[in-house]
Formats: sequence, C-alpha cells, structure tokens
Amino acid sequence: MDMFDLAFTQETFEFDGEHFQLPETHISAQPVGSRPEVWLAGDNPVIHRIAARRGYVPLITGRLLGAQYLSDMRQTIEESWVAEGLDPGQMPLGIQRFMCVVDSHQEALEYVDNARHQARLASNLRRREEVVDGSMLIEQPAHNEPPIDEIAENLLVGDCETIAERLCGEIRAARPSHMMFHFQVGASSFNKAMTSIEKFQTHIKPMVEKELGPLTELNNGGASAQPVVA
Repeated sequence: MDMFDLAFTQETFEFDGEHFQLPETHISAQPVGSRPEVWLAGDNPVIHRIAARRGYVPLITGRLLGAQYLSDMRQTIEESWVAEGLDPGQMPLGIQRFMCVVDSHQEALEYVDNARHQARLASNLRRREEVVDGSMLIEQPAHNEPPIDEIAENLLVGDCETIAERLCGEIRAARPSHMMFHFQVGASSFNKAMTSIEKFQTHIKPMVEKELGPLTELNNGGASAQPVVA
C-alpha cells in the first residue's frame, strides 16, 4: 500500500522498504483526478488505523448478525479514527450484506442456508479451523453461530416491506457511506437474484428513501463519494 500511494500521488517514485525495493519508476497510465478510492476489509484495529491515516474506506460484513452488530462495529472502528485525531462523524464506512426477496418462510430458509454455508467456510478459514477433502472445503458449524431462524430474522431476507424496514434500521444504526449486497450466494438461483435486484430498485429503494430521504445524500461526510446503496 505504501507503493500504491506513491505511485498514484507522484509523477515518479521509488521505494526502499524492509521487504521490497524499487528503483525510481513511474506508472504511465494514471487515474483521472485523484488517487483511486481504496477499501480495506477486515475487523483488525491495525487496518482501521491505516484507513484513518490514509483516507481509505473501512469495509465490513454484517456476517449473519443484524443492526446491533453493525452499530457495534462502527463504534469499534470510530475508536481508530479518534486515536488518529480525526472526527469519527466524518468516517466513511462500507458494509456488505446478504439480501433476497422471498415469498415464503421456506424460500427464506433456503437462501439463508446458502448464506450460512458461505459464512461457515469464511469463519473456518479465518480461525484456521478448515476441514478439507482433497481440494474442497467441508462446511463446519461456525463458532457461536445463531440458529437458522434467528439468522433469517437478522438478514435482509423477506418480502419487500420487511427488507425495507430492516435496511432502514441498519442504515440508522451503522451510518454507512456505501452498502453492497450479495443477491446470489452459494447454490441460490440466478433467477431469484435477478428478481431481488429488480424488486430492490422498484419497491425497496423507494420505501427506504421515503423514510430516510435520497440515499445519494446520506452519510457522505467522509472520503467516500459513493451513494449509500448501489
């Protein structure tokens, strides 16, 4: 990241670090305007302080939890902003969430099962507890994993009204500058994902904006110029 910052903020640069050395060089294909926006994923305070110092955007997932977890994570990251002498109210924040519009509880559980599958694999790898059969990861229950019905209540899964209500709660709780959604996960169908994307645009987003105002104008005091939801 040191080399990245030098490459896109100077006409020429060189680097003499502990592990890498680079003689004076330049990147001929420069971005139009300022340095490309950088997003740092993870829940490590070291990463958060780097993001604060350099104007990067911290990026988190909600895992299989709900608005309270997102609020707690924001407060944790804000501590790094304060430690760097910055205003936490100006902190940008990116959030990844699962989303699926469904017509029944059974459909909800099917999508949630796929989301849980992905979350389990990620958790197993993060904790170095993975089980491998040849080259394939074997799904194992994650540490402190909620029951599947509780997960269904935590995630943005349900009819359009339910999702809009939960999404408003999450935006209020975590004040993100950007959100992105996993509409298709695991073995969930492409057609269901496309339906969810269409209903998000035609039904869910208007309901959220009726409650909170235009999403492009929310929580953009930080470095990110992205709309809240895209």
